[in-house]
Amino acid sequence: MDFAIPIGRLRDLEDVTLIIRPGSAVAVGGGPSGYDELPIPLEEAARLAAPYAEAYDEFLAKVAEALGAAYAPPQSSDITAWLEAHVRAVEALGARWAAAVDAKGPFTVRRRVARLYIPYMGSSLTATYLLYPFEGAVVSADNRGRTMAIGSAVVEWGGVVVYKAGLRTLPGAIVLAQAEPDLAPPLPRIAEAVAELAARVNSLRGTGA
Repeated sequence: MDFAIPIGRLRDLEDVTLIIRPGSAVAVGGGPSGYDELPIPLEEAARLAAPYAEAYDEFLAKVAEALGAAYAPPQSSDITAWLEAHVRAVEALGARWAAAVDAKGPFTVRRRVARLYIPYMGSSLTATYLLYPFEGAVVSADNRGRTMAIGSAVVEWGGVVVYKAGLRTLPGAIVLAQAEPDLAPPLPRIAEAVAELAARVNSLRGTGA
């Protein structure tokens, strides 16, 4: 698992992405001699990540509420513990969404989305794809399961599949919410929460330098 955050400038690096993993952090960006990586102490990484972690916590709390649950975020000062707890919460909320989508029975979706935001890829938090959404992406899903949803929400961009998320996962719900919010009752509120998260991350661009 990791947390990828586009933070702008950091020290001598431009267009920096801060990547936090359990026990380590690195800043990746363009330096005086080209592409470079800079190890970052976890305490500093936690400080830089704090406003983004807060934005993700607010987002997940809204998603939890839409799914009839609650999310109590941990302290982000221990960024490793925060990341692990956040990923566990995403998985737990995915189980709630699975029950909702299983109840839908078979359905087919194919819809072009003006801007598709992807806050999660598997167990990774990808703030990068909130700042740089997939514009004009096509979302498709073909669920033939009658008692349990089967398959993935597939994202095509420029004619190429760039992302897949299981229909019974929270990342899959987030993709469907942006493409077909009328599919299930929680999705309109999830779509609204995604848009708010993207706006918040865009407002934070560069503030961690």
